[in-house]
Amino acid sequence: MNKLLKKIITFAFLIIINMQIFGQGWQWGNPYDVYWFTNMVHSLEWLKENPWFEPPGGGTGSGNGQFYVNIMTYNLNTKLKKPKEIIKDSGAQVVAIQEMLGTNPFKRLKKRTDMDGSFLVLDSDYNSWVYSSWGIVLLWKKPHTSGNVGTPTITHRSSSDEDGTGYIIGEFYNFCIVCVHYEASEYDKGIQTSNAIIADDIVTACKNKGKAIYIAGDFNYEPGTDVIDILTDSEFNFKVLNKHNDGDHATYEHKSLGWQHIDLILEHNTTPYPKKQLIWRGRSPSFDIDRLGWAWWCDNWWDFWKFWQSNISDHIPYLVKLRVY
Repeated sequence: MNKLLKKIITFAFLIIINMQIFGQGWQWGNPYDVYWFTNMVHSLEWLKENPWFEPPGGGTGSGNGQFYVNIMTYNLNTKLKKPKEIIKDSGAQVVAIQEMLGTNPFKRLKKRTDMDGSFLVLDSDYNSWVYSSWGIVLLWKKPHTSGNVGTPTITHRSSSDEDGTGYIIGEFYNFCIVCVHYEASEYDKGIQTSNAIIADDIVTACKNKGKAIYIAGDFNYEPGTDVIDILTDSEFNFKVLNKHNDGDHATYEHKSLGWQHIDLILEHNTTPYPKKQLIWRGRSPSFDIDRLGWAWWCDNWWDFWKFWQSNISDHIPYLVKLRVY
């Protein structure tokens, strides 16, 4: 069966499923139907962007000399009940988490997502009456579970500054990933962090081994700024995988600057195309955008409490599905 015919059959199947012809029919006002319609649009974008028919997936689903992985970056900035559903339902096998509030919530997140992980505290005296620490997390599928990509060797890098910056390096057998959270208001620290990543001996070693390298996190700066250009213009030639010229791929609405593309995933991969492929990219379909929320809308503690209970985050998680080789 040729590739074009496979695409036509696949999209026809998506239409049948998403229009729910076996159910009560289509209702635009029904959020459930709108959710399925959004998934169909995402699937169409994948078919349009990917000129080869390859099954998304990774880990145990890879074979015949091929390897696939789904990577997501997500700034939680909220309680953990809904984010664990978003992570589990996304199909991500590796997740870069920012704004993890405390060791116990980290342990609960691992348990609820059935994933392993590593927590790097960036601020041990976080200004909160609930949690005493704040940092970043790298999550990955547990060994012997469906879609696992193996167990990484973990390295933590952090500055000596209080409320400093840092990153987690996870070196897997087939690839390497750097989880990072850049400072929003300190541009010089962003420059320092980018320079530190490309000079890191473990990252360099991964490059010399021929491994694909990914950087995922909340950069707080958009592509085209020096913070990102240091990475893309370096000898690594990192490529931004986000569709950052498309408003529908923005992940954060700044109070004064509007929608921004700051939750990014970058790739260094010398494997030639089509052995490497960007199969799909976009806002995670598991995220309910109607529950996006911003704390600055709150005028008092009661409003803040209601915000905290009802909203998922002020960032939209971004997901990529890749064929690494």
